[in-house]
Amino acid sequence: MLQRLRKALGGTDRPTEAHSPPLDRTVVPLARQALLAAISPATGRRWNNNARYVVAAAVLLELAHEGRISVAGAGRKARYRVLDSAPLGDPDLDSALRGLDAGGVGRTVARNVGLLPRDDQVATRLVAEGLLLEGTGRTLGVIPSRRLDPTPAAGRDEVVARVRAALLGESVPDDRTALLLAALLLGTPSKLFVPKDRAKEAARRWLEIVNGIGEDGLAIVSAVAAVRDRNQSDYGSSV
Repeated sequence: MLQRLRKALGGTDRPTEAHSPPLDRTVVPLARQALLAAISPATGRRWNNNARYVVAAAVLLELAHEGRISVAGAGRKARYRVLDSAPLGDPDLDSALRGLDAGGVGRTVARNVGLLPRDDQVATRLVAEGLLLEGTGRTLGVIPSRRLDPTPAAGRDEVVARVRAALLGESVPDDRTALLLAALLLGTPSKLFVPKDRAKEAARRWLEIVNGIGEDGLAIVSAVAAVRDRNQSDYGSSV
C-alpha cells in the first residue's frame, strides 16, 4: 500500500523561520485525534500494536505542519531539520521537539521514532484529563486487558465522522484531516471507519489523500513506515 510513498522525495534546505505562535488551544493535537480514532469502540482497545507508529507519525506531521521541522528523503534515510525550537504548548509535541532539537542537524527520522511520545503515554494523559475511561476487558474472553473508552468530551465521534466523510468522498478534507489520515494509514484499516462493502473504495481514496500532503509529510510517513516494517520483520524472524 505504501510503495508510492517510498519513492525518493528529495528536498531543499529552507531558511530558519521566525518563531511561530503556540498551537491554538482550541485545536486538538493530531496525536490525540489519531489515538482516539484508533481505539475500537467495541473492545476499548487500540486496533493493533501499530498505534505507536500512528502516534509517532501524528506528532512529526504536526511539528512539520506548524513549521517546527522539515523532513526530506525517504524510508530509513529520511532526515529532519529543526527550523524553530519554540514550544507549541502541548506536552507531547514539545517533548518531541526538544528531543529532535537535541539530536542535532541532519539526523535521520528513523533513529528518533522510538524516542517520540508513545501511544500509551498519550492514553495515560487522556485518562488523567477525563477524556478516556480506563477499565479492564478480556482478550479472547480470558486474558485481562486494559480497556479505554472515550468519553463524550473526547470528541471521538467528530474525529471519526471527519475521517469517514473524507474516505467516502463526502467531503474534501482540510489540511489537518489529511495529515490525520496520513498518520492513521500506518496502523488502522479502512474497515474501522467505513462499511465493509466500501472498504476497498475508501482504501484507494485514502492513498490519494495522503499522496497530496506534500514532501515533508510523505517523507515522514515513509520514514515511520520503514521503522514499523523493520521492527515487525525483526519480531517475525525471532519467533
